[in-house]
Amino acid sequence: MQAFLKTVREAASSAIWSRGVELCRAESVSAEHEEEGEVALRVSVPGALIAPSVTLYIDDEEWECSCPSTDDPCEHVAAASIAMHRARKEGRALPSLTSTSGGLRYCLSHHPPGLAIEREIVTGGEIFRLESSLDAIARGRVDGPSFIASSSDLLVESVLGPNRRGSIPPGLLPRLFSALEKCSDVRLDGKTIEVTGDPVLPRCRVVDAPGGFRLFLEPPQAITRALGDGVVVCGGKLRLLGEAHLSGRERQELPRGIFFSHGQVAELLTEVLPPLAKRIRIEIDTSKLPETSEGERPRIQIQVERIEDRLSVLPLLVYGDPPVARLDGNNLLHLSGTLPIRDKDAEAVRIRDLRQKLGLVPGHRIEFAGHEAVEFSKRLESWRETIAGTAHRDFHQRGDLEAQLTIEGDRLDLSFTVAADEGAVPSGGTAAPSSDAAAALSPRDAAALSSRDAAAPSSRDDEGSADAGAVLRAWHRGESLVPLSQGGFAALPQDWLARFGHRVTDLLEAQSGTGRLPTCALPDLARLCDDLGEERPAIVERLAPL
Repeated sequence: MQAFLKTVREAASSAIWSRGVELCRAESVSAEHEEEGEVALRVSVPGALIAPSVTLYIDDEEWECSCPSTDDPCEHVAAASIAMHRARKEGRALPSLTSTSGGLRYCLSHHPPGLAIEREIVTGGEIFRLESSLDAIARGRVDGPSFIASSSDLLVESVLGPNRRGSIPPGLLPRLFSALEKCSDVRLDGKTIEVTGDPVLPRCRVVDAPGGFRLFLEPPQAITRALGDGVVVCGGKLRLLGEAHLSGRERQELPRGIFFSHGQVAELLTEVLPPLAKRIRIEIDTSKLPETSEGERPRIQIQVERIEDRLSVLPLLVYGDPPVARLDGNNLLHLSGTLPIRDKDAEAVRIRDLRQKLGLVPGHRIEFAGHEAVEFSKRLESWRETIAGTAHRDFHQRGDLEAQLTIEGDRLDLSFTVAADEGAVPSGGTAAPSSDAAAALSPRDAAALSSRDAAAPSSRDDEGSADAGAVLRAWHRGESLVPLSQGGFAALPQDWLARFGHRVTDLLEAQSGTGRLPTCALPDLARLCDDLGEERPAIVERLAPL
């Protein structure tokens, strides 16, 4: 304790320490309770109604005080520390709170047509009937015992105003009961009773029912005593009768009960119960309903997926991140976790924004291909809400393809790459390819235009290249774009394909399983070389005499 006192002394200013000494000499410090390493005390300040609570954490050399002072430590901490140190040094206990100062007691009685009240200060075994204000006694203007009041005691006095004793006006009862709720010593006709400001109301209950849930109105709990002016004893507590403000339809349907299926859980929890709960108590007597939360805002989540060379887009209106509920038609579908309370006005704003900016409707899937997919992907770049997936990043045009035809003897190899000066990638796309990146089509693959062309080994870098078989197939289908091996799309070399596409396709189809051209196809290869301005291979020259 010596070390703790030293810490407080070094942290306190001279003025604070001096006031703490004065409070200690005035025997203003009382003990509330003590645990291992923690001591709770109260410091009575002359002229003050409330005695601040001080907690000393001896082992940790920390402290707390309930007063509003910005000083740390304050004079109450200083006084408590000094008093505690002296008591331990002298081997005695500090006086208890009840032995030094009185507490407030409220005596209620049935006084037709309602209630009457008397206030008392109880100090030890002595009782002093309070007929003036607490402030008057605390300041010495009226004789009376010392006491310690709580904030609830001051609130009771404020509610009563000039009606400090005797019959309680009915208009004061709701606020008075709320204030008495936190007072520790309240009695009715001489017997201790608990007071609550929560009025007695008929309640609605939600219970399990076959296939769903049942909501119904239940009469008020059993009332054991009525005291007039709407005051009753119910469940061992003193309470006020309240009024349930139900609509005519609710008064008609709720006593019979309303059934909600499992599929209507969101409607029950987010549309029916919240407004009803503002007017009447609702008890949930089932463990099958999810918890709800307020304040969650709806948002649009766009799911994107690549299906072959098409962009699939599904916009959803959801709550939560990750989504815990989504809009399904006009109903909210619970997905998992806490169910949010619907905000239909905010939903309408999100839906209108989706239609105006992207031309989409929540819950309706749409697919885009070719130029439409690329154009829609550009529009998504300005969309500021959630996009689930990255498939749309594949649908950007990276430039135009260039054909590269390699002829070695009786072998033919075709590849397509993005032009070197057109390979820039938009933000979020894949890295730009090198100028020599290409994907080679094996002879056998080109001949069959089959899936083997994707598996054929190539010594080229695939980044920024397009599969030769895919290019030829797209050209034959009349398409203008083809997907690149590492993401994005590129425009077909229409001029080159118009001049050489059919002839190259025929030659590739003529290749054998080993990738070699048959002798009968070599004259066609020679003419292709001439038209391309390429040197004829030697094997073709050897056939010239024939």
